[in-house]
Amino acid sequence: MANRIFPSWEQMGELPDKFTAGEIALARFLDKYLPEEWQIYIQPFLNGHRPDIIVFNPSVGLTIIEVKDWNLVHYHFDKDTLFVSNSKGSYPIKNPVYQVEQYRENIIGQLIPDIGEKVDKTINALGLIKTGLYFHNATTASAKETFKDFSKD
Repeated sequence: MANRIFPSWEQMGELPDKFTAGEIALARFLDKYLPEEWQIYIQPFLNGHRPDIIVFNPSVGLTIIEVKDWNLVHYHFDKDTLFVSNSKGSYPIKNPVYQVEQYRENIIGQLIPDIGEKVDKTINALGLIKTGLYFHNATTASAKETFKDFSKD
């Protein structure tokens, strides 16, 4: 594996902030299977935000991935609000679809203003920055079913 993951595998163990099992598993998968020209950033600091994983290729663009180590049987929607249930009840939480979209808007509007200007001129420039969700403890089918009303692709 090339030295294209930030922080490096060695640095990860020395950092005070620990990464979730899902973040580590996805980072290992991406590091193993993505072509070498892709760079992988785990919890990069972006103007006050910390997306879980960003993969970047200067020739293609970037993908922001929100990682959740959730057991989806404890989550449900009531209208557009996401709830988590436990032995004490059911509580509203932030929808990760909105969370990853907020990261995307932050990058477009604040961190890389040139992209924001291109987006204003042509909608095709939006393809430079993609978003995704990864549910470490869920099947693809259960994630799609839970978030079916928010799925674009």
